[in-house]
Amino acid sequence: MDLIPIQLPTLGELTDQTWAQIATLLPKPARVGRPTIAHRQLLEAILWVIHHGLSWHSVPASFGPWETVYTRYKQWLKTGLWSRIVLILNSQTPCHAV
Repeated sequence: MDLIPIQLPTLGELTDQTWAQIATLLPKPARVGRPTIAHRQLLEAILWVIHHGLSWHSVPASFGPWETVYTRYKQWLKTGLWSRIVLILNSQTPCHAV
């Protein structure tokens, strides 16, 4: 079963300032094994899927393999990291008075 993230149109942009806050939450890349794809690139891919409401298979190749993006999203969900990332992104979204 494919896990498709809920569309969150109110998520703030991934600015350099926002990224600096999120980056402190992420583990350092391993020095051994396969070359890794940068966390920011994977996060941008996840946000791309969320903002466009498309499947993981639709992730542009410029972000890396869709399987890697999907796996990282599942890992971040499982560990609770995704919730923390969403909180940071939402804190960057300006509130509009009604």
